[in-house]
Amino acid sequence: MSLLGLPFELLLSVLRRLPGSSLAQLCLTSREAYETCVPLLYGHLRLSYRHHVRQLAIGMQHRPLLRKTIELYTQKVTLRPKQSGNHWLVADFCRLFPELKQVREVVCSHFGFLSVDRVRELAGSLPQLTHVTLNHCRLVATQHRGEIRETEWGSTDTSGIDDEQEQEVIAPTPKSEEIFERVCHLNAQWTDFSVGAATQLLSSMPLLGWIDLGANHNRIPTANDGVVASLWEHCPRLRHMSISLQQVSESTLCELISKFGGQLETLAIRCDGLETLGALATYCTRLERLVIRAANTPWTVEFTTTPPDEEITNTVVSILQHCQGLVQLEMVSWVMQDVPVIVWRAMDTVIERQGPCQPLSLSIALQPHKTCLKPKPSTEDPIQGYPHGTIRKTLRLEQEVLQEIRKEIHSLVLTS
Repeated sequence: MSLLGLPFELLLSVLRRLPGSSLAQLCLTSREAYETCVPLLYGHLRLSYRHHVRQLAIGMQHRPLLRKTIELYTQKVTLRPKQSGNHWLVADFCRLFPELKQVREVVCSHFGFLSVDRVRELAGSLPQLTHVTLNHCRLVATQHRGEIRETEWGSTDTSGIDDEQEQEVIAPTPKSEEIFERVCHLNAQWTDFSVGAATQLLSSMPLLGWIDLGANHNRIPTANDGVVASLWEHCPRLRHMSISLQQVSESTLCELISKFGGQLETLAIRCDGLETLGALATYCTRLERLVIRAANTPWTVEFTTTPPDEEITNTVVSILQHCQGLVQLEMVSWVMQDVPVIVWRAMDTVIERQGPCQPLSLSIALQPHKTCLKPKPSTEDPIQGYPHGTIRKTLRLEQEVLQEIRKEIHSLVLTS
């Protein structure tokens, strides 16, 4: 039996595991293979050069099947420029492909210069767009002549910007801003921006439900903090949030939690101190998944052999008490000394209950700590026998462990 003679579902399962180069070669073997593989080959367009965009546009004009395939099956586009004047790649794409009505995700990667107007133009040309991703980009706001020097990068030197880029920066700001109501997911990883650029972009996407702001190398000291502080003003409907930006103050994070806490379902955030933990316990009552990334705060950097601070234990326990819908809690890079003893005891109990044949999900969550678990401590020394010190670990507590912790909390409340 030939490859194309397999049942269609099995054939698709095989073809989806092949790299693009293999699919392209398979398309050349026969018309049947071409018609079968082309939808998969063009489901995700990856464009890097302007002449590639133009060649594809010419192919769509002369090959009706190719045109129909791209119109029907292309759902993701990645633009990663590999030549100078890279911002024109977006302009060429928008001008030559106005009929891509099925594209739902766009990725702009490694743009040394990308204006907000270009992103808006891209979003406006794709009516079904729901996901926007920016990776390793420098996002700038459109400014009038002369404003770029101080507003964008805090410098009076524009020698590092070529002529095409400068024309893009100094173009007048449009009087009316288009709103993209379908865009619900924004992901920015290692992307630098000014407050003006980020707020211009966010104001065009007021119905965002999911935002992921990853770490970057922003050269504007207050930009990250200002953007996080403005999220409530521009995107009040966020329900899923991940904030990994540096140079964001704890007060800004706490204010963000207080505004969005009642509607958040998933949250990943850096914890700089007890105020952040307290805000999580107070406001985030509807959370289902929570990731707390520990930072180098005074209560985590010093080595101590004494039990964890009582306030840390109380705030973590308070989070578990108030967030009754929480099914997963991940504590990233926490000093063992700061993890409440009640957590270690619950993990011990679950492992003893399940025995050696534990489910894979629990094994992934607890495997790094199994060698650290010891018999339960005595009442005289509540941390004796449990790992502590300056060693950092990441704990992922699944629903079964969380339920065990809540049971112990409930029993302690009844006995008190």
